[in-house]
Amino acid sequence: MDRNCYYSNPCGKAFEIEDKAFVGLASLTVLSLSYNNLTRVPLHLPSSLRELYLGFNKITRIYQGDFNGLANLYLLDLSRNCPRCYNAPFPCEPCTINSSIQIHHFAFQNLKKLKTLVLTSTSLTNVPAIWFQNKPQLMVLHLAFNYLQKEIASGEFLQNLTSLEELDLSFNFEQKIYLKYLNLSKHFSSLVSLKRLYFKGYVFQDLCEQHLKPLFALKNLNILDLGINFIKQMDLTVFQNFNNLAEIYLTDNRLSPFVGDNNCHLEWVGKKAFPTHCHLMLERDDQLNPSVMQNYQKIDHFLYYILKPQCTSYGKALDMSSNSLVFINPNQFKSFKDIACLNLSSNGISQAFNGTEFNLTKLKYLDLSNNKLDLAYGFAFSEMKLLEVLDLSHNKHYFHLAGVTLRLMFIENLPQLKVLNLSWNAISTLTDRQLRSNSLKELVFKGN
Repeated sequence: MDRNCYYSNPCGKAFEIEDKAFVGLASLTVLSLSYNNLTRVPLHLPSSLRELYLGFNKITRIYQGDFNGLANLYLLDLSRNCPRCYNAPFPCEPCTINSSIQIHHFAFQNLKKLKTLVLTSTSLTNVPAIWFQNKPQLMVLHLAFNYLQKEIASGEFLQNLTSLEELDLSFNFEQKIYLKYLNLSKHFSSLVSLKRLYFKGYVFQDLCEQHLKPLFALKNLNILDLGINFIKQMDLTVFQNFNNLAEIYLTDNRLSPFVGDNNCHLEWVGKKAFPTHCHLMLERDDQLNPSVMQNYQKIDHFLYYILKPQCTSYGKALDMSSNSLVFINPNQFKSFKDIACLNLSSNGISQAFNGTEFNLTKLKYLDLSNNKLDLAYGFAFSEMKLLEVLDLSHNKHYFHLAGVTLRLMFIENLPQLKVLNLSWNAISTLTDRQLRSNSLKELVFKGN
C-alpha cells in the first residue's frame, strides 16, 4: 500500500489508517506502508507479520507499545521519518528544528526475532544501547544518513550486538567539518560476527593503522567500505591486519600515487577535527524504489556499490576507482600481493606501462577503464602472468593523437588472458598490424 500520499502523489493531508484495519488478515506476512504521510504507527497489526515497512512517512515518535503483538517480526524499516535533509535529492521536510525521530527506550523490547532494523535518515544523534537488549538474532543494522559521529566514537550501543553481521554507518558526517582522522570506538571489537561494514561519508583526511585497530579482532569481517570519505593519505599496509577481508572499497577518495612516507609515520596528534571546507555530499536516491523488497540487501541498494561478480569471483578484491592515482608506483600495492581483482578505473592514469608497475603476481582481473593509458610498450602488464580479464575500455586519449605509437603486442605476453575489452577507444589505427594470443577467448571492440 505504498505511495498513496507523498511528494510525487500529494494529497495535502496525512493518510489515515484506522486501528485494527488489518486485524482480519491473520496470514499477512509482509506489509508496506511507505510514502503515505503517516504520522504514527498503525496499531493492532496482525501477529503474523514478518516484514513491516514504514519508511518515507512523517512519523515523529515511536511509542513503547507500537509493536506489541509482533513477536514474529524479523524486518522493521523506519527509514526517512524525520529525515536528514541536508543535500537530499528529493523534496525533504525535516522534523521540528532538525530533531530526530523519538523512539521509546523499550519500543523494540518485544521484537525478539528481529533480524533487520533500518533507521536510515532519521536524524539520530544518539543510539541508546537499551534498544538492543534481548535482541539475540539482530543481524543487520542500518544507521546511515544520521548525525552519529560522536556515537561512533563512544560506541556504547555496540556492546550487545554479538550476532550482528551487517552494519551501515555511512554519511554520518558533520556539516562543514573535515576531520583529520577516523575515530572508532574500542567497542567495535565486540562485533564478533560482523561480516560487512559500510563507512562511506564519514569525511576525514588521513587513515593510519591505529585508526582501524578496533576492527582487527573481527575475524569474520569480509567487506569493508571506506568510499566517498575524501581521504588524502592512507597507509595501505593497515589492511595486512585483516585476515579475511575479501572486498575492500576505497572508491571516490583523494588518494594520490605513493611517493614516500605519509602522515602515518609522523607523531600522531590525536583525533582532531579541523573546521575547514569540505565537499557537500549528496544522498543518492537515484531510483526512489518502493519500499517493498525481496530481502534486506535491497534496502537502500544505492548505498552499496559493489564490484562486478565476475571480478570478485576470482578472489580478494580491491576497488580504488575514482581517486587521483595518475600513475602507478611499483610500491603502491606491495601490501596487496594476494589480491585477485583490482579496479583502478577513473583515476586519470596516463602512464605508459612497461611491465614493472604491478607487483601483483596473483592478479586475475584488472579494470583500467576510463583512464588515459599510453599503450606504447609491448611488455605492458607482462608481470601479471595469471591475468585473465583486462578492461581497457574508454581510454581513447592517445588513440586520438596523430603519430603516437600504439601497440597491442602486449597481448601475446599474457599467457592466461581470456577477455580483453578495448571498446570505446575510437581506435582507427595501430602501430602493430596483427594481434596474437593463444589464450584469448573474447575480444570486446565496439565503439572503435
